[in-house]
Amino acid sequence: MPLPNIKLSPAQLLMGRRLRNDLPVMESSLQPANKSSQRISKYLMNTKEDKKKYHDKHTSKEVNELQPGAKVRLKLWMYSREWKPATVVKHHHGVQTDDGRKYRRNLQHLRMRVCPAVESDSDVQTIAPAVEKKYHLSRMPFRRPLVPTTPLLHRP
Repeated sequence: MPLPNIKLSPAQLLMGRRLRNDLPVMESSLQPANKSSQRISKYLMNTKEDKKKYHDKHTSKEVNELQPGAKVRLKLWMYSREWKPATVVKHHHGVQTDDGRKYRRNLQHLRMRVCPAVESDSDVQTIAPAVEKKYHLSRMPFRRPLVPTTPLLHRP
């Protein structure tokens, strides 16, 4: 299958000529062509670099590493609305809450404290969910009733 924009198959690029097959062809087409393999490889490298540049532009994100001693807020579990004050104790997101418990969390469960106010029990903050849940998922699977809920109509 020919590569796009080059019109040569990978086998043709490797061998430098068209490959033999059962179809009748002229002998001159089976001779190595004077196509610049350096030009083709340069084109492929430029294409690869462009693809990498645009991929990295849209997918990479700068990660702010937390330094030990930084004051953060910690979400105790994924569906919790509580954010408790904590302090980073290890470089890899190890935190310790004010009551002495140690946790290790992903960055999505840690937020920098904006203003280091006086810390107390009222420092625990409850936030509203960012997205309202439209559906309630229960643990019981949905089962259709065995008896139809509407009466069946008789066909004439």
